[in-house]
Amino acid sequence: MNKKGLLLFALSAGLVLTGCGDNSASSSSKTNTGSSSSSSTGGSSEYWSETDSGKNADGYADFSELDWKEKSKILYSLEKYSMENFTGGIPLYDDASFEQFSKRITLPSTKYQTNYGFGTGYGTIDPAGDMYDGPISEAKSEWKSYFHGYTNTDSGTFNGWDSTGSDVTDRMSMITSGYFGVKANAANTSYSWVGSLSKTDAPIMLDANGNVVENPSEDQTSQFWRVKLHYGKGYTYHTSSTSKYKKYDGREVALEDYLTPFKAMLNNRLTRFAELVSDTSGFQGAMEYVYNTSAHSKDWKESGVGIQINEEEGALDFTFIQPKSKSFARTSLSSGLYSPIPQEFLDDIGGAKNYGTYVTSSSGSYTDVFDNILSFGPYVPEYWQKGKQLVFKKNSDYFEASDYHFAGYSEVVFEGEKADEQAYQAFLKNELDEVTIPVSQLKNHKNDERVYRTEGSTIIKLNLNTTTPEEWEKLFGVNGTVYKHNEKNYWDTKPIMSNEYFLTGLYFSINRKELADAAGRNPAMAYLSNAYMLDPSGTQSYRDSIYGKSVIRPYQEASNNEYCYSADLAQKYFKRAGDELIKNGDYERGEKITILGLYRYQTTIDNLGNYIKSYVEDSFNKANKESGLTLELKLEVAGSQYTDAYTKMDHGEFDFAEGAISGNVLNPLDFMSTISSTKSLNQGFCLNWGSPTDEMSNHPAIYQGKRYSFDALWSASQGFTPLDNGVSSPIAGNQEMYSGTGTEEGYVVFKATYPEGATDEYGRSLYEFSAKDVALLFGNTENTESGSYVYDPRVKFSQSENGYIKMIMPKDLIQSAANQAFTSSSSQIFNYFNIYFALVYKIKRGNNVITKSIQISSVGKFTDFGMTPAVNKNK
Repeated sequence: MNKKGLLLFALSAGLVLTGCGDNSASSSSKTNTGSSSSSSTGGSSEYWSETDSGKNADGYADFSELDWKEKSKILYSLEKYSMENFTGGIPLYDDASFEQFSKRITLPSTKYQTNYGFGTGYGTIDPAGDMYDGPISEAKSEWKSYFHGYTNTDSGTFNGWDSTGSDVTDRMSMITSGYFGVKANAANTSYSWVGSLSKTDAPIMLDANGNVVENPSEDQTSQFWRVKLHYGKGYTYHTSSTSKYKKYDGREVALEDYLTPFKAMLNNRLTRFAELVSDTSGFQGAMEYVYNTSAHSKDWKESGVGIQINEEEGALDFTFIQPKSKSFARTSLSSGLYSPIPQEFLDDIGGAKNYGTYVTSSSGSYTDVFDNILSFGPYVPEYWQKGKQLVFKKNSDYFEASDYHFAGYSEVVFEGEKADEQAYQAFLKNELDEVTIPVSQLKNHKNDERVYRTEGSTIIKLNLNTTTPEEWEKLFGVNGTVYKHNEKNYWDTKPIMSNEYFLTGLYFSINRKELADAAGRNPAMAYLSNAYMLDPSGTQSYRDSIYGKSVIRPYQEASNNEYCYSADLAQKYFKRAGDELIKNGDYERGEKITILGLYRYQTTIDNLGNYIKSYVEDSFNKANKESGLTLELKLEVAGSQYTDAYTKMDHGEFDFAEGAISGNVLNPLDFMSTISSTKSLNQGFCLNWGSPTDEMSNHPAIYQGKRYSFDALWSASQGFTPLDNGVSSPIAGNQEMYSGTGTEEGYVVFKATYPEGATDEYGRSLYEFSAKDVALLFGNTENTESGSYVYDPRVKFSQSENGYIKMIMPKDLIQSAANQAFTSSSSQIFNYFNIYFALVYKIKRGNNVITKSIQISSVGKFTDFGMTPAVNKNK
């Protein structure tokens, strides 16, 4: 069971990789975010389309302050792009499920509310009551009154700051609190936002001078917000009973503790720091602070980061990079990652990276493994046998303890191929209070008593690697922009996977209704689920709107059914694909094509994978019977952990792979960044790879008649974006490295361009550049790996007014640094050097300054620059 079903206040506005998916361990009450209502608008008989003028967008664009109704048109264009270019994969079904509860659990409601659930966390338990068909089977008497759930992953940490998996986010939510949460009304028919750590039910809007804006409308936006916070008496931390840091047990929360999580992520560049510096959710000055390491030792008031204590108001004052409405500001500030914690505690445990990590039990009791954990949530961990079981007891003096009625929570870990089956058998043996009915048991048990249907919020897809060899090498080769491989480990890209006719046939070949029924899910025809809302208050479903319906309509009309399935149509596209692939010389008549499909779990292959294998193979092979071209789908589990599948996708080592990403359902436009193949936009959450989304496509995104690349239109929806012939004008484009001449003789020169035309009314550039964390790396090949940071004052960085940036570095410095690098390398010789640095740039727009960065990696061969390869003289 996903613990987000237990804790309804834990609203995460971030992206996470889903581990449950269709492995039958999903939550009965998911709360990726909350909203003020669970209703959605009915559909319209009309449809929307953008007129294509055939002209590419130029100049610059900024759509960030459009109202949500107008932004809905941009969302339509971006999702349409993902469908036409297959950058969102092939949608299969959502993550809805049939949840079965024990008889001793009383739920607040048995009717599932969209984006809220059944309210399981606020339910009650009868310790003496029956489970499935008898009393609880629990050896420890003190745990019999605990809610008994399960998970299929134990990654050994509570540190959500440094993780992307949903399992870690869920676990951290048990011991943290958020500024805002959601609660149902008395009848459990709807729910609304409430303040939790915040004294008010919404953040307070400020103007640029720090004055409170009274009664702002929902469409009114501001960069400046205040959250008045609870701290002091009644708000206390707790350790486990065996922690060696008992001095923090019962310690009251201080206002300064609210700054600690932000400092922890930024100072240590933990995984989730990306959200603090991104255009969409980030804070003013955070990016600049990250790369200005000297600022880390100064007083926080001098940091320049738009997260500051206001002692007079007992609050934190926030300055976002982009203006936000009240609803969007609230969801952005609702993450449990921002729960307060004392800096002294992190210092005592050796730093923020150690927070929440498992400590090996010295006694064998598994109760002494929590030294790195400090709880400020409704539960405190008391037992943890890694990979087996994790147990929490109720935090009796939690400030909202009266809302939680379970004496504790026991989570059993079921891992491996049969995890879902094992969990269900445990339920039948009276060991669990809730279970998702696995696919193999649906027919026999979905009509049992106390079985309730959930709605899905995440779409499970076949994610696609449609790259050509050239595209794959650019992304994943020795100098890959996403991940680097040695040449001997290059992936064998398949011509069939980049054939548009084949991909279209693949989409229509899936019998989604049959597949979803077998999985106990709902069919999915596009990238976004029904849970995604258009308006900030969360009342209008995108999927049910004119825009959401218009994306799917052409596919429904072509297939002549609601679920976009047509074997006949699939065969027509597969036939055209086969003919074209043979004509182009990619395959020969009679050849057998094998493509690899990766899954997170073997049970998914057993129960559902073979449906897909049959759909695709049967249609393709029937369509190409005359040519003898045949197709085989080889289905494999990516590894022992569900995250192994995502690692393969992240590294481009797959043909297609099953998986999903979940995000903030109240901001689908933000979530669409996961479609981008550009790492600075997708934050590492892209699962599909093909033609670069920063280039113009044969199927461009259309808005107001103009053509855009995906990245250009999405970026413009977030803020100021220079445009050149439909694409975002590149920062550090046309990169080159050469030996200097004249006054630059004896130097290696790195040079690149930036958008020259982005100027103010006086002709001054809107960009200001600097180089941070300059380093030199060395290697036998272009895949350099050994080196160090460079602090030599002779290294100079400059920005010209005619659209160029330049760095010069002395050749003798490069030679000496290479010799020093042998101390940390076993290499015999270095033939290549790499000038590596963070290019930090500010964009000035009126009174607003946005700071961003990209990583520069420029590799050269010693001999090409008149230098001698470095030889390890110690070998």
